Amino acid sequence: MPPEVAPERIAAAVAAGGELVDDSAASAFWVLADAQGNRACVTTWEGR
Repeated sequence: MPPEVAPERIAAAVAAGGELVDDSAASAFWVLADAQGNRACVTTWEGR
């Protein structure tokens, strides 16, 4: 996704009950998890 959209998508996921699991590779990607432990990545082209 475009790098300028990633922070708002991450914030929305956390506000909906998600958890930021790993941001060590930000601004290229972040790993999020839901309450059941399912994981999803938010990725951008930035920092690659």
